[in-house]
Parts: sequence; C-alpha cells; structure tokens
Amino acid sequence: PSICFAHFHLGSPVSGRLFQGRLKFLGRAMLFLPLAVALLQVAQAGFLTSASSGECVGGLAAGSLDIGGTPLAYLSTLQPGKIASQGSAMTLQHNSGLSVMSACDKHEWKPENIMQFKLLGRTLRFTVDLSGVGCACNVAFYLIGMPAKDLQGLPSRGTNRGEEPPYYCDANQVGGQWCPEIDIMEANNRVFSSTPHKCDAPTRHGHYKQCDRTGCFTSTKDMKRSYGPGSSYTVNTLAPFHVSTEFLEQDGTLIGLRTTLEQGGRHVFFDHSNCTKRDLAALSSAMRDGMSLRITYWGSDSQTMAWMDRPVCGWQYCGGLSAGDVVISDISVSNIIGGTSFVKPEADALQKEIDRKPPQDVYIDVLKRFSGKRLSILLGSSMRGSFVLAAAFVCLASFMGVALLMVSRRLCSRHSLQDFERQMPTGDVLLAAAPPSGTYDRLPLAAHLDHSETFA
Repeated sequence: PSICFAHFHLGSPVSGRLFQGRLKFLGRAMLFLPLAVALLQVAQAGFLTSASSGECVGGLAAGSLDIGGTPLAYLSTLQPGKIASQGSAMTLQHNSGLSVMSACDKHEWKPENIMQFKLLGRTLRFTVDLSGVGCACNVAFYLIGMPAKDLQGLPSRGTNRGEEPPYYCDANQVGGQWCPEIDIMEANNRVFSSTPHKCDAPTRHGHYKQCDRTGCFTSTKDMKRSYGPGSSYTVNTLAPFHVSTEFLEQDGTLIGLRTTLEQGGRHVFFDHSNCTKRDLAALSSAMRDGMSLRITYWGSDSQTMAWMDRPVCGWQYCGGLSAGDVVISDISVSNIIGGTSFVKPEADALQKEIDRKPPQDVYIDVLKRFSGKRLSILLGSSMRGSFVLAAAFVCLASFMGVALLMVSRRLCSRHSLQDFERQMPTGDVLLAAAPPSGTYDRLPLAAHLDHSETFA
C-alpha cells in the first residue's frame, strides 16, 4: 500500500514511471548480487578448509576434520601414511589408529591438545563404510578417559605403551594404564558390537587402578539377519550406514545408552539393557570431565578375534583383500531429540498448535516463545554448511528480486492488493532452535506462511 501511495502521489505520470523503472532495476540487481556473494563465500570456505588440512599434515599430524557441534578438530597418529582426511571424512588403512585433537602439532603428543568430548545428555553420530572390512578385522570407534593420570594426578605418558600413543589408557590396560572406556563401535562387515566398560572408583587424584575388562557387551551376533553383507540383512554392510549413540542423563548421572544403526529407513537398535544402572553410573564422572575419541583399525587371526565375531565368522584372517580401507564421515555431536533434550517438550507443544491454529498465529507464537534463543538453520560441517548457507541466500534474495519485479508491474494495476496476494505462492519454513552452547538440533515444525506476510 505504501508503494501504491507513493506511485499515485509522485506528482505526474512521468514521475510514476520513473519510480517504477527504478524499482524494476533494483529487482533485477537483486537477482544477480546473491550469486556473486554466494560464489565468493563458497570459494572462501573451500580455501580455508584446504589450507587448514594442508597446514596440519606431516609428522604426527594427519590433517583436520570437521565434526558437527565442535570446533575444528585435528587428527594425530603414529601411522601418518595410513590415514587421510578431507572435510568431514577420513579414511583408515589396516593397522592404523588416530586420536582427535583440539590443536595441530606435528612433532609432539601434548595432553592439553587431546579433545575432550562431554556427551552426557548428548548424541554422537557418524557414518561408516565397512564394505571392505572382513572377518577377524576390527574397526573400533570408542571413548576413553585419556590422558591417563599418575598417582599424583598428573598426565602420564606411560612406560609400557607398545604401539599406543603417549598418555593412552583403556579398560583393558592396553598400553599399561587403566581408565574408563565406552566402545561405541567394534565392527567389521559381519558383526557390530558396542560395550561400555566401567572402572573402580579412582583415587582422589583421578588415578584408576582397575577396570571391568569384559564390560556389558552387546552385539548383532544375537540378532539374526540384522546385520551383514547383502540386501537380505536389515543393515547391508556392502553400503555405508549411520550410527548414533545417545547418552541419557539425569542430574549429571548416566542412566542409559541407546545405539541405533540406520540405513535407508531400516534400523537396528541396541538398548544396552544388559548394563546395570550401577555400571552406567560408574561412567558418569569420566563423562562429566570429558572423554577423548579414539579410532583404530586392527585385527589378525580368527582365534584372536573370536571374542568379537564367532560364530558368525569362521577361520578367516584379517589381511589382504579382506582388510580394505574404512571410511568414517559426518561425525557430529548434538542434543538428544526425544530423550533429555530441552527441545522436545517445546516441539511437541508447537506441533499440537499447528493442528489447531492458523499457520500465521503459530509462527508469531514461535517468535515469542524462542525470544532469547537463537533461531538458526541447521548446518553440518563448515564446508557443507557454507554451500547450504550460500544456496539459502541465493534463494531468499532471488525471491525478493522476483517479488520486487512483480510488485513494480502489477501492484498498481487494475488488480486489487488482495488479488495479488492470492496469486503469490506459499512455502515451507523450517525453524531450528539453538541452545546457548552453539550446537544445533532439528525442531520438527513446518509452518505454511503467506509470502505476503512480514517475516524475518
């Protein structure tokens, strides 16, 4: 209405046409401007990613890795020639291992650089391709209380580490030092297992003297046709699949674990019901302090690996063609949806409102309810996020350009403003709520809005 008012009060038809021409020019300019900005943004993101990876390769460093919900991570390894990373993906060869670090150091394994994941009340997700990893091989994706501490509570490099890195520890005293361990995945293309390992209470300085070597073991060996190579299995390991583990907590205590394997809408669930409440609670202190992420790929003869994949596997040996590369990608950390997440109750309430209120009213309620919280598009890794953000910017600005062109041609024609609004298309808006920590969760709320409405 204000544009129409200006058009009819510019003093002359010539002035009106001049105003309308300027409006058309502005609309056309907005169609091309976002393309240039988007290309610049994507190029910049690609340069930063490649520069980061390139600067952190060599010696102990195996590149950087985008992990959703965390700062940029770096990979440290004692086998640098067997590990490669790019963006949010990494490739490991047989007989290799790595730790996730918060800073790049090519020459020294510093305890303060070991990234600590605080996962109580959170979900850890990743995608894995085990198609080339056969029987008697083990790709392990696990959390440990690294760096180990000595009797005085100081970081301990260890004196009998074997092939393990400095400050290593686990629940089987591999490398000579004890600490809590949560095996999220120990797997090949025939078997997938997951095992939390508690420890006895540490000394007042955080030194562990004994842990549960066996742990509460859960495996697809006990779930017929759930996991294996071929389309007859629920999860076909000849193709990549997704893994997520939820760490349920109450008042700072670990009260449950839920692990899900997902592929093409099919799921395999581990509820870890064989773990007692006491087993899980004993891991709470280590999880509150933060645990480090370790990924290894090892294996040998069938007798040594029988604990993991017998009787599914026979007398195979991990080597040659049966020990192909493994690819792990899209690691992310987020709040739990549907468990202990702050988002769930509000999402449920908003979903009910959609059913009983006009969409515009629901949208206004959303803005009021989440005042003080950030509303953000859900983004993954920095590189992927840049593409998504650039695409979103192009779409939004292009729509505004088209809208201005249409307004300049039709708003002041013989059609009424109401007719014009009815001809405008409607679209879906996906809202996501971000907690103050900066991690993002999907909020399952889609509100249909008239584009004629004012919105941010």
